[in-house]
Amino acid sequence: MKQLSVLFLVVLSICVGLTPSKGHAKRHYLFLVHGVGGSQSTFYSMDRVLSIELKRLQPDFDVTTKILTYATGDNTKNTLEFAAQVAQTIEESVRSYGGLQDDDKVSVIGHSQGGIVATIWLYQSMLGTAGFYRHHYDHLRNLITLGTPFWGAKAALTGKTLESIFGGWVVPFVGTKEFEGLAFGSKNIQAFRDSAIELLNSGKWSDVFGHVRPLFIAGQAKGIDPILRADSGRYVPETDGVVPFSSARFDFLYVKANSKMVQTGEIKTPSPFVIVPALHSGVTPSQVEVNFPWFKRLTKLDLSSVIGLPQVEDHCILSSQCRNPALQVIMNHLLEIPQITETPDSKNTTSFVVEVRVGFEGLLPNPQKLRIDFFPEDLGKNHKGERRMKIASKRELMSRGLLAQEVTPGHLTNYFLGTSIDTHPNETRHVMMEISAPGFKPLRFQIPVRPTFSTFVDAILTP
Repeated sequence: MKQLSVLFLVVLSICVGLTPSKGHAKRHYLFLVHGVGGSQSTFYSMDRVLSIELKRLQPDFDVTTKILTYATGDNTKNTLEFAAQVAQTIEESVRSYGGLQDDDKVSVIGHSQGGIVATIWLYQSMLGTAGFYRHHYDHLRNLITLGTPFWGAKAALTGKTLESIFGGWVVPFVGTKEFEGLAFGSKNIQAFRDSAIELLNSGKWSDVFGHVRPLFIAGQAKGIDPILRADSGRYVPETDGVVPFSSARFDFLYVKANSKMVQTGEIKTPSPFVIVPALHSGVTPSQVEVNFPWFKRLTKLDLSSVIGLPQVEDHCILSSQCRNPALQVIMNHLLEIPQITETPDSKNTTSFVVEVRVGFEGLLPNPQKLRIDFFPEDLGKNHKGERRMKIASKRELMSRGLLAQEVTPGHLTNYFLGTSIDTHPNETRHVMMEISAPGFKPLRFQIPVRPTFSTFVDAILTP
C-alpha cells in the first residue's frame, strides 16, 4: 500500500509538472453607456456582437460586456452624479471577477449624453475623486463616443423650451436638467471648456488621455437630407439629426480677449474624428422590412440610411451584410487597426459653431443691449459670387441665441452657427468680430473658425 501511495505521488507530480498553470486569464471589460432617456435597449445587440467578435479576433482575452444604466430623467441629478453611478457599477462588475489584474483592460462606449457621462467618469477617475476609482483610469484603453453633443445641440434647446411650456409629459423620460446641460453654452458645457483650457495652460492636458485611445464618431443623416440641408452645412447635412458635427467632435478652438490681450489656442485630442452615414437614433432596417414593408416601396429610400448610430442587429455577427456603419469603425478601434478619417463628404463640410461668453467689469448691462457683430464679408466672395462665410443666417432656424446670464454669474452667453465654403478639411479661417455694450469699451478682434469645429470666445468688457 505504501509503495502504491508513493507511486501515486510520483505520477501526480509528473502530471502537475507537465500541465501548465492557467493563472488569471486576461480580461477585456467593455462597458456601454446610453444617452438621455435611454436604456439597455438603446444598443440593441451591440454588446453581444462585440463580445463574440472580440473573443474570436482576440482569443487571448476573455471579454465581459455590460450596458450601464443611470438615473436619466431624474431632475435631482446631474451628469457628474450620473458618472458616479457609472463608476460604482463598473467597480461592482470588475470585483465580481476578482478585481482588475495587471493585464486587464477597460473600454467604454457612450452614445449621446452617455459619451459626456463617460468622459466625466474618465476625468474624475484620473483625479481619484471620492466616489471614483483611479484604477479604472489606469486600465482604461479605449473611450468611444457616438453622436455625443460635447458642445451642445439645437434639439436640447427645443426640448428645454417645450419642457418649460408644457411640462414633463412632453418628453416624460427626460429631465429638464438634462436638456439644460446639453444646450449650447450651458453651465456644464462651459465648465467642460474651462477645465480643458485650464489643463492646457498648466501643461497637464496631455495627462487626461495619456494611455487612453479616444475615438469620436459623428453621424450624418443622409436619409433625411432634404429636411436638414438648409439647417446644417451648405452641401451635405452636417448633423445626425440631433447633434452637429462641430459638437460631436471634442476638439475645439478658443479665444480669450480683454482690453489688454487676445490669446488663441486649440484643444486637441489624440483621436480620429470619423463621420458615418447614420441617424442619432433610429430603427434597424430589419424592423422596417418586417413591420412596415410598404415604407421602402413608397419612399424608395435605402433603409440603411435610417439606422441609428447605436443600433446593431444580431446578424452583424460574422456578417459582411451588417448595415450599421459605425460597428466596423468601433471594431477597428478596439482591435487597434488604423482608421480612415476622411470620408467622401468630409471635403464638403462647411459648418461651425461659435460660442461667445462675455464678462463685465461692472454692472451687468441689459442683455438686449449687448451687441456681437461679425464681419464675414471681409473674406469676400468665390468665383460663383457666393460669400465665403455666413454667420447666423436668417434662413437657418435657431442660428443664433442669447442664453440666460445665470449660466455664469456676471456673464452673458450667445451662440452662433455659421458656414465657411471653399475650404479644405482642417483649414482655419479668421473672421473679425466686435463686442459692445452701453457704458463699456468695445472689443474688436479676429477669431479662428474651421468646418466641423466649435470656437469658444471668452471676452471681458471694461467700462
